[in-house]
Amino acid sequence: MHTIMNDLPYSFVDAVAHLLSEDDVEICHALSSDLWRCVAEKHVEKRVNFEADVIQTDEGLSLRTNDGVSFDRIFNSPNSKYVRLFFYYLADQSTSDTVLDPTMLEQFFAKMNRLPIVGLDHSHFIENSAFWYKLPVRGISLNDDSPQEMIRYHLFENELLEQVHVWRAVSICDVMLQLVESFYYGEMQERQSTENEIDDLEELGFVRDFRGGYERIMERIINGKPKKITFLC
Repeated sequence: MHTIMNDLPYSFVDAVAHLLSEDDVEICHALSSDLWRCVAEKHVEKRVNFEADVIQTDEGLSLRTNDGVSFDRIFNSPNSKYVRLFFYYLADQSTSDTVLDPTMLEQFFAKMNRLPIVGLDHSHFIENSAFWYKLPVRGISLNDDSPQEMIRYHLFENELLEQVHVWRAVSICDVMLQLVESFYYGEMQERQSTENEIDDLEELGFVRDFRGGYERIMERIINGKPKKITFLC
C-alpha cells in the first residue's frame, strides 16, 4: 500500500488535498507516505481561511474580508488556490431602493465559484442576488426573513449541506418545525404560526446540547442519495 500511495501522480494527490478540510489535511500530514506527507505539509503551510462580508450599500456592492484583505489581492495571488472562505455573509445596509447592476453580481459570483466555501450566512434578501446562495456550502445560517427559494435549494439540491443553523429568529420554533418537516417530507412545507416557545423543541425531537441550544440530526434519501443534516438553534 505504501508503494502504491507513493506512485500516484503528484497532481492527483494535490487535487485530492484541495478537496479536503483543514483537519483532514492534518491527518494526511501524519501518513507514512512521503508523497502525501509532502503535499499535506504544503497545504498546512499555505492554507488561509477568510470570512467575507458581501454588503449592499446605497453606493453599490461592497466586498470585505475579516482581515481587511481586498478580494482582488486574494484572487490574483499566486497562492489563491490555497484560500478558503470559511464563511461569507450577505447583508443589506442600503437606505434606498438601490438595485445592483446584474453584471456586477454575475462577475462576483464567477469569482466566488473559484473558492471553496464552507458556510453561508444570509441575513437579508438582496434584490437580484438569488444566485448568490446557489453556491454549494456545508453550512448555512438562517432567520425569519431568509427566502424560501434559498432554503429549498440547500435542503434538496446542495449535496454538500451538513448543517443548518437558525439564529436571530423571532419565531424560532416555527422556523425549525418548517425546516425539519420539509426535509422529512422531501418538499417545502408551509410555515405555521404557533405559540410554541424554544423549550418546546424537545417535543419535536430536538436535544438540548452543552451550549444550551438545541439540535436534531436527520437523515433521508434525497435524489437517490443518503443525506444527513444537523439542524441547530
